[in-house]
Amino acid sequence: MGCVYRPGTAQIRSCLGRGAYYPPRMNFFGHAWVAAWFSEREPFLLGSMLPDFASVLGVPPPASRHAELSAGIELHHRTDRAFHDSHVFQSLEQRARAALAGAGVSKGARRALAHVGVELLIDAELTRRAPDWSAFALALRYGSSPACGAQLEWRASTPGDTGERLARLCSRLASAERATDRASIAARLIAALSARPRLALRAEEAPAVHAWLGECAPDVSAGLEPLLAELRRALAARSGGSELLASC
Repeated sequence: MGCVYRPGTAQIRSCLGRGAYYPPRMNFFGHAWVAAWFSEREPFLLGSMLPDFASVLGVPPPASRHAELSAGIELHHRTDRAFHDSHVFQSLEQRARAALAGAGVSKGARRALAHVGVELLIDAELTRRAPDWSAFALALRYGSSPACGAQLEWRASTPGDTGERLARLCSRLASAERATDRASIAARLIAALSARPRLALRAEEAPAVHAWLGECAPDVSAGLEPLLAELRRALAARSGGSELLASC
């Protein structure tokens, strides 16, 4: 769900987060989904997405004066560690790499696609299962509000307009249509990779991405419940007890 904790994948996320284009809701929905196991309060859900928002903006994550925002940020990092350590995700990613290699996709692109593409397919599947979940949009609207901005502490080296950029990003995401079809996912992935020469797809590789997404989506759908169960167990164990899941 983020890629800070897996060797080689931080660079992939960093690349995809730069520039004018980025895949909408790059795992934002998935992080909010997991956070909702504990609480659907807006600051907590927003905090669970904040580190990825900071990545999109190209800045370090902020600290927060708000206890729920801080707790959400901490959960984000714990979720990333558990997610990338999970057997289900690793299996999906490995199979994706093998399939893309078999289709002739170049090494750099297939590593990025196998990681981020699987994540976007997971987000799409979660979105299809809860298309009218209002807590996600409400958390984003909170993120665009002055009340949220006043609680965030950005590093001194961060550009002065970062708070305003975060508010605009949250506002756009709150009103954006959450497309879950494979054509839209393919377009986002291809456009995002095109900005990085080492990851950019050749024109003849694009059809392979469309075909791979079609083959991978059923695997993701079948693996989603085992993945979520694995995440729940890992987060409960890392919290030092199952009490954090009491609100599930």
